[in-house]
Amino acid sequence: MSIASAVACLAEALAGDAPIIGLVGPPGSGRTDLARRIRTQTRATTSTTSRVEWMTLPVPVAAPESLPWLDSPAAAQLNREMTRLLTAAGEDLAAVDTADPEQAAGLLNGRHRRGLIVVDEIRSREEVRLLRGHGWAAGGQHRRYVMITADASLLPGDAAVVTLEPFGRTESVALMLELGAYGLDAPTAAHLAARAGDRPLACRLAARIFERAYRSHHNRTSAAVQVPSGGPDPIGDAVAALSALLPPVARDRLHMLGVFPADQDIPLDIVRRLWNVSRGAAHYTCAGLAAADLIGYHPQTATFRLHAAIQPHLGAPHQRLLAVLDPGEASDLPWHLAAAGRAEELNRLVMDASWVSRRLAEGGRPALASDLAIAWAAGGEDPAVVAQARTLRAGPRVRNPGAVMRRLRVSAPGGIGALIARPQGLWVASVSEPLSSHGDVTLWDVREGRRLHAVELDSINDLAIAPDSSWLAHPHYGRSTTAVLLDLRTGLPRVEAPGDFFATTPDGAWLAVAELPGELRLYDTATGSRRWAVTAHHAPITALISTPDGRWLATAAEDGTVRLSDVRSGRRRRSFPVPGTTLLAAAPDRTGLVASGPHGHYLLDPETGGVRWIGADELLDEPEPDSVAPDGTWRAVLDGDVLIMDLTTPHG
Repeated sequence: MSIASAVACLAEALAGDAPIIGLVGPPGSGRTDLARRIRTQTRATTSTTSRVEWMTLPVPVAAPESLPWLDSPAAAQLNREMTRLLTAAGEDLAAVDTADPEQAAGLLNGRHRRGLIVVDEIRSREEVRLLRGHGWAAGGQHRRYVMITADASLLPGDAAVVTLEPFGRTESVALMLELGAYGLDAPTAAHLAARAGDRPLACRLAARIFERAYRSHHNRTSAAVQVPSGGPDPIGDAVAALSALLPPVARDRLHMLGVFPADQDIPLDIVRRLWNVSRGAAHYTCAGLAAADLIGYHPQTATFRLHAAIQPHLGAPHQRLLAVLDPGEASDLPWHLAAAGRAEELNRLVMDASWVSRRLAEGGRPALASDLAIAWAAGGEDPAVVAQARTLRAGPRVRNPGAVMRRLRVSAPGGIGALIARPQGLWVASVSEPLSSHGDVTLWDVREGRRLHAVELDSINDLAIAPDSSWLAHPHYGRSTTAVLLDLRTGLPRVEAPGDFFATTPDGAWLAVAELPGELRLYDTATGSRRWAVTAHHAPITALISTPDGRWLATAAEDGTVRLSDVRSGRRRRSFPVPGTTLLAAAPDRTGLVASGPHGHYLLDPETGGVRWIGADELLDEPEPDSVAPDGTWRAVLDGDVLIMDLTTPHG
């Protein structure tokens, strides 16, 4: 089918009422290019759509055969994309169980305005079934989808199908002429098509190369020879040739964009800081790169996108990006590089001495361990990364510099269970004998090296200490498990609540207790009174934690979800589809959570509802106890004895 015929068929399908329009063809047939026309060519046609949104589904991570589809990484990715569109549209998801893809699809399809969602690309019937399962919007209007796929059999029988064949020479010439490149005529277009190869993106770039060269030389022959010919990587060759024709400043800025992943909306503000230019200059540069078909730019939303075939041929200057990003944003840099497929650059980053020092200072060894896990998952077993990880797990050799201020000789036959720094001193939890949880919790004066207070407990697991050292929370294992909040001044319990899991908020104001059947309760640590009780899950709870900002409580359960509840009211905020979670922890940058289980590690964003699969390796093992004083003047580390490192004195 020619380009003109495909465009006509697409226009006819959009004018009809089919809820699903399928763009079917093999990679390289121009199916994605045709779908992108919808944004620009149908926006003015009110009979087709008032809004076009884009959903990119990458190749899903392989899941065990025994996993139900709705608990699989593929389902989690689809659900994440649906909730991203809902959040971007301003939907209030606080009361919606968006961990349930069926419910998320229903909300997505039931929004009140008409619109198209382009899905790139469909690989299973389950994805089609889910997306069209709640296909009726308010007022009887369908939520419509354009589904890009290589397999027409995945589409339902009532879909309007536009079939594209692999690009041929005729289609290549027609595409280049349609672009209206300056100075390009039919014979020259045929010559360029023969040089560039029959792939839509390569043809578009060839036309742009010719256009820019012709403006300089005003000679078609001289301009045509600028187009690369016959290479094994026509897209890479074309990107290199076209970028060489850009102004030097624009060329440098283009190659800086390789640090970002493809097919994702990147805010213009981050790019502005990366380039160190004004917002107007960033807009001008992006508009110019979009005119050359090197990026997609949407000035209405102030975002740009990289084409998946172009992004690998750009640079990834992590050092430049590090210099302009805030600490919270910089912590996402390994994610950017991993999602961008920049395994080698990511490996160089995590081995960079300045990055290692920065991450250790900001988040300690867990932060660096997370980066190494991402690098390992993205690039395989790079020997240097593996060696770095082994060194990190070994303990004291990778650590912030500092002079030894005090060595605390703690009797702990079963080992040290926790080091907790407080303004009053250092709390050390020591196990009384191997293979036991019984032990002592002792408050030490780190300056003088003497004991200030000691408590004997039947279990030091999951220990929590108040910020002002006024109370201690721990589990008590009897006929049933009980969470105990012990007043350290009186030695009497303030709270004794049945529950299998407990967590305290960072400010020490609240104690949350969860029971296996699914109930979650909140207690005031000052008075011991219960504030509220809710049913967080209709399945056994497997983990509980407070978010780093203390606003939400996160619970995991055997229903395959992690759910957030408002600390103030117990009201559910959002849910994440994470199967088999057995451990919840704060993310290294303290803005999110990490959910771990037999299926790997997932990074959860409480604000956006985003879920990212980190990997399934063992680099996120629990680190050795390590704690920094609240005022940052000293640090406690475990090295046989407990060492108190003076962080105010340089150590050479």
